[in-house]
Amino acid sequence: MQQWNETMQQIWGLLVGAQSEIVIFLAAILVHAVLFGRYKVRTLQKGQGGAGTKQGKCLSATADAAPTPLQAAEVAMPLVRIVKQLMQKGADSTELTAELVCQLQTSSDEEASVMLVGMFEIMGKAVTSKLLVAVRSVMSDRNLKLTPRLGELLLRNYAGIQLYQEARDFAICVEREGVLTPISAVLALRATLGTGDFDASISQVKKLAALLQASISGDAPSPAPKSIMQQLIVVATQKSELPRLLQELYVCRLCTPWVLETVLAECVKAGDRQTLHAVEAFATAHGLELTGIAYAQLIRGADSVTDAKRHLAAAGEGEVVVEELLLAAIDAAILHGDAVLAQAALHHLNVLGNSAEVAAAAIRLVVEGPLRCDNVEGAVLNLYDKHLVGANVLVDQHVGQILVDSALKRRRMDVVTQLMTIAEGSQQHALLKSLGTQNRLGHAKDVFNACPQPNASLFNALLDACNACRDVRAAEGVMEEARATGMADVVTYNTMVKAYLQSGDLVRLRATIEAMRSQGGDLAPNCVTFNELIGATIRTNSEGVWALIKEMRSCGVSPNQVTCSILLKSIQQNSRSSDVEKTLAVVDSMEDTLDEVLLSSVCEACIRVGRFDLLARQLERQHGADRVHIRSSHTYG
Repeated sequence: MQQWNETMQQIWGLLVGAQSEIVIFLAAILVHAVLFGRYKVRTLQKGQGGAGTKQGKCLSATADAAPTPLQAAEVAMPLVRIVKQLMQKGADSTELTAELVCQLQTSSDEEASVMLVGMFEIMGKAVTSKLLVAVRSVMSDRNLKLTPRLGELLLRNYAGIQLYQEARDFAICVEREGVLTPISAVLALRATLGTGDFDASISQVKKLAALLQASISGDAPSPAPKSIMQQLIVVATQKSELPRLLQELYVCRLCTPWVLETVLAECVKAGDRQTLHAVEAFATAHGLELTGIAYAQLIRGADSVTDAKRHLAAAGEGEVVVEELLLAAIDAAILHGDAVLAQAALHHLNVLGNSAEVAAAAIRLVVEGPLRCDNVEGAVLNLYDKHLVGANVLVDQHVGQILVDSALKRRRMDVVTQLMTIAEGSQQHALLKSLGTQNRLGHAKDVFNACPQPNASLFNALLDACNACRDVRAAEGVMEEARATGMADVVTYNTMVKAYLQSGDLVRLRATIEAMRSQGGDLAPNCVTFNELIGATIRTNSEGVWALIKEMRSCGVSPNQVTCSILLKSIQQNSRSSDVEKTLAVVDSMEDTLDEVLLSSVCEACIRVGRFDLLARQLERQHGADRVHIRSSHTYG
């Protein structure tokens, strides 16, 4: 039995697509053909190589003697090259047929079949419907005997380009010829499912029962058969045939726990409660195992809170409580406003309390659900202490902040420290930013101090919070601590530049920039530094802007797209011609590549000031090799 399962898994593996081993094998064949083979491609003579060329004039692979099947496979690469050339020229199926006839005219039937197999193996997804028509036409004209592998490849390509009806028709031929393999049977089933023919699909599933049994059993079905079963269930849902499908699958020993989960999920998705009840009754009558996920689907599709309680209790008795089950139960408790169901869900939190999603959902029960009370902060902290310690509740930013706020207001810094210890960096940053936006700088500092290992990024987030609260002195204190601990980076300094710009403290602003210049290296002023200065200066002092541009270049920093965008947006109808010309000179000297957005800003600026001479000069450059590719329509003026 184990050997059979391994064989089945290998067959399924072939359905996933060409693997790297195939590519290596084909490459080896090609090298062998070039270095040692007796086959060569005739050079393309003038006037040769087109479709419909006369016999003896087509480009072909020849041999001194009749090739073996392996040797025929070796010359498939030249055949592929010729076919691809024709396809690129837009050849139709008639032209492709003529070329294939020409290429295969000296080959025996066996050799021709092998060469066609080689062609399909190499071309993969490049195969088109026109090529399939051509191959079938050649096979019919020559009365070529269908081989198992050629049948598989033709079916795969029909299904790959969604010619499902053609694939079904061809599958009948394959079966009639007696070359139907397990792979062909599966491909035929895929095609049948693609046409939505439920009856025919069930018929084919019965033939493949043994293969499917070996592939979808266990907790983790193989991807290919799993996909097929999902398709089958979707078709059954569309045809309102789920109860019949379950009966057929049960007879074929294919009604696995995973199948039941998927069927129930489809019922919930379709809002079909009647079928949901029928599936539950079927499972009970036949003694089928319901997993935690299956019970979760039953809860989500339950008609009443009573049914939801019953399903949760059954899952608990069966010891199949999983994360999805508790999430479904909590959602149902909130939806129905039922405190009993809410308490029943909380009863299982000791099993899954460390789940971030379950923890966040549980907090919702006491914040917005049936367990809400007047003392929300106390209830949230009590719930956390009893069940949720160790859960990263900040996965849900809204619920996470509710817990953090409760801890901060009750001065439960132990809870804040626990949360910050397991939180990810991005979650810590988001929390600091949120507190700064709410003008709660003191709480932001508490959260920062609770972080076990403050780094440069966290210092910068706290600085942003200081800026949001317009507290320059607090920002200076954070900056000093960052410098003392070696955590200050160029972002830290740039954030202080922004703080001094906001407060109008030009003396400290200049001192900060000089400190950056004196330290140099990674702490030297960069584009961000000067763009902040330019953006703040340009509104009141255009001459000062050009002094900053000069200083920027003296520091070895080149204006970038952001710099140019700031300058261009400042150009208005009353702007001086010299400022307009200087701005476009900066754009022309920019090291960054001019993109569509910036070109649009250039056009708008020239139109606003009526400098159509400058606009014409910019547009003239779009005729060159470095022109900007326009992908959107823009309106100017």
